[in-house]
Amino acid sequence: MMITDRNDIYLYFEWIKQTNPTSILDFGIFLQRIGAVARQVMNCEISKDIILEGISMNEEVQPVYTKIYDKIINIKSIHNLDTKIYDLIYFFDMYSEYNNTMMITKEALWNWLLNHGKMIVADTNDVDFINFMTSHVVCQAIHLEGRQYALIQGKAAENDFVAEEKDIQNDLCEEEKNIQNDLYEKGKTKQSNLYIKEHIKQDSSIKITEQSDIRLYIAAHKIFTIPDDIDLNEGMYIPLHVGRQKKPSLGFIGDDTGEHISIKNDTYCELTGMYWIWKNVSCDVVGLCHYRRYFLNNEKILNKHDVCELMNQYDIVVGNSSMSTHKNMGEYYANKHYAKDLAICKDVIRQRYPEYIQAFELCMSSNFMNIGNMMICRKNVFDVYCQWLFDILDEVEKRIDVSHYDTYQKRVYGFLGERLLRVWLVNHTFHIKELVINFCDT
Repeated sequence: MMITDRNDIYLYFEWIKQTNPTSILDFGIFLQRIGAVARQVMNCEISKDIILEGISMNEEVQPVYTKIYDKIINIKSIHNLDTKIYDLIYFFDMYSEYNNTMMITKEALWNWLLNHGKMIVADTNDVDFINFMTSHVVCQAIHLEGRQYALIQGKAAENDFVAEEKDIQNDLCEEEKNIQNDLYEKGKTKQSNLYIKEHIKQDSSIKITEQSDIRLYIAAHKIFTIPDDIDLNEGMYIPLHVGRQKKPSLGFIGDDTGEHISIKNDTYCELTGMYWIWKNVSCDVVGLCHYRRYFLNNEKILNKHDVCELMNQYDIVVGNSSMSTHKNMGEYYANKHYAKDLAICKDVIRQRYPEYIQAFELCMSSNFMNIGNMMICRKNVFDVYCQWLFDILDEVEKRIDVSHYDTYQKRVYGFLGERLLRVWLVNHTFHIKELVINFCDT
């Protein structure tokens, strides 16, 4: 079940920030249930130094989460963790999972939580769970904007190991004891298949330096003022006139040379620039930003040194996850645009890339997106994404009549592209960094 409640998400990250744990066990893979693509959303982040492990409740684990989590195992194999103690255990919205996926008794699981967690953070939806916990250990209520959560002192805080391990093991059926269903290994297999299929041959051992060919294109449709933080002489930032075909020149390079779709700028927005970069540019690292939107690092626009450091630590940089005020992204799109267009896009994905349909459904059920079609990555990764993206949009374009759309709604393929970036990221095992995007008046 997807989680879109802001309080749940806030508490998840805030409690990590306040308690500074070294190890976390996440029941239900919370980051997948909110549709995150990294260990961060809304400027909140879990340090790479924290051991983050997850328990899958039999749901399909999308590839990106095998990269985000240090390890994910199925609930059926929870006994494999019986020698471990965690500083913090998250147990959010598990009530609905009991009847469908729980293969051990509730009481056995609850005892397991107490014996393996120094601190447990849970919601209070399950009255039986709360009654059990309050009858065994100290619990503290946390009230947050009308919602109530429980902060539970685990027995592991007093004991370094589990006193009741044997009793809990007896509650596991023999069949489950023999299951070695490690979804981390399963995810690595899926990762390999995807990489072979799409011919991604990224050699992360090749270090990116300031002598590397790094190009961040600034998509613009009018004359603009270069921010003071940007040194064009550095050679990394390059203004790109998007939609230049049949338009007066702005005095810098346009997206209407070589192979291009510049004439489609009124429906594809900055994606005509992305298409041009894909088809006409050869370099080590490439990125796209806007004349009013730039990636920030420590409140300053990225420079070449920043990009080198990022590319040597991460595979892809995207903008920070934005959360809508709607129930989820599907509802948000239907409210702001035409729901049928998103449905057409889904049909195309189901027909042409069925292996992405679960990622699509997850992203549309979550409440996060990355705005502006902005990203930075190595050029070969960029090329693979563009091949996938424009193949989908080309087919969608054949099925949508925009002749009656107003100027804003005609930007449909740009809007869809913003949603599809996240779908593609979820279905891969890239190491992703989210950065704040600033908005400049120019």
